[in-house]
Amino acid sequence: ACPDLRTHVRVTPEGRTELARLRMNLAASVQPATAGAARSEAAGNGAGNNGGEAGAKGAGKRLRHSSDFRSVQWHGVDYTFTATQAAIVKQLWEAYENGTPDVGGDTLLVNAESDTRRMADVFKKHPAWGSMIVEGTTKGTYRLAPGPA
Repeated sequence: ACPDLRTHVRVTPEGRTELARLRMNLAASVQPATAGAARSEAAGNGAGNNGGEAGAKGAGKRLRHSSDFRSVQWHGVDYTFTATQAAIVKQLWEAYENGTPDVGGDTLLVNAESDTRRMADVFKKHPAWGSMIVEGTTKGTYRLAPGPA
């Protein structure tokens, strides 16, 4: 008989973050491929595309994106982005996957070749702002919001 390892192993905060990321990736990879059907059904029921978000919030709780990040599903919510917004989301996504979620706003804007100097202006009135894309732990940084516990 093997004792419960949780009582014998200490996990650092960084390790907990990595474990949470791995759990989310595992959960996303074992979900049945029904999110597309749910998205189509939601669109047919008047959910529509309001300039950034489409589909139902409960549609699979998956994390995925198109190759150019213009279309993203973040914890079951579908978003679409402009080219500049997508370049920023790509950077945030890569930082999230790397376990280093906070990225400076200036870095994001410069790397996305944005003409705008403020993140809030790039995502003005976009449904992802404040829900998927949130302020980081230090001033001037941003990150992808954690999923539901």
